[in-house]
Amino acid sequence: MLNARSAELFAEFMAGLCEELKGLICDRFGIVDRFTGDGLLASFPDFFSGAFAEGMVGKVEIYKSKSEGFRFRIIGADGKNICGAYKDYETKEECLKVVEELKEILTKTKPVD
Repeated sequence: MLNARSAELFAEFMAGLCEELKGLICDRFGIVDRFTGDGLLASFPDFFSGAFAEGMVGKVEIYKSKSEGFRFRIIGADGKNICGAYKDYETKEECLKVVEELKEILTKTKPVD
């Protein structure tokens, strides 16, 4: 049991802890349903957990194209090319920024028809 010196310090501690846990849960494709005051309720969809997801690790490769620009490609756990950049980026940093933006979009949205 945590012995807080005041209710305000305890509330601050819990808010920080829940925010940190929220980040960890979202990084692992979980969904935070609600905060309960002294905890949180989260779920992990079957698609991203259990036996299906074990060993499911791919990679992002940054490479120099024939035209000397930087591109990326996403390789699945099976070694197959999933997708990649169709245009060159002037710097590796610019290419990495696009990869990070793509990662953020994919973790916060759902496919639409």
